[in-house]
Amino acid sequence: MKTTVEIIAIIAIAAFAGNMINIGLSYARYWQSLEPTAFMENFKAKFIPYLLPPTAATLLPALIATLLSVVFNWGDPTARLFLANRSSGSFAYYRNYAGLPSANQLWLH
Repeated sequence: MKTTVEIIAIIAIAAFAGNMINIGLSYARYWQSLEPTAFMENFKAKFIPYLLPPTAATLLPALIATLLSVVFNWGDPTARLFLANRSSGSFAYYRNYAGLPSANQLWLH
């Protein structure tokens, strides 16, 4: 069961990443050519019927399998260290791209 969940997590995360690459490569250049209001209307019209189902179909199994993998591996100290490292890396990635201040920026003020 543990190995099956880990395999599902890897495949689902790869499928979700492929879906995001597909959205980026097939729609980004076109959307950049639109005005902001036209972009919002176009995105609303195309996201729900065309992009939301594959995004949800790949994100939900990835999220569930990853959480189950964390639960199954919680007793292993090496796995816990790896998960803590991945979590902090994910937060740092989000912080950099969401515009959240870093510790250095907070200390300078």
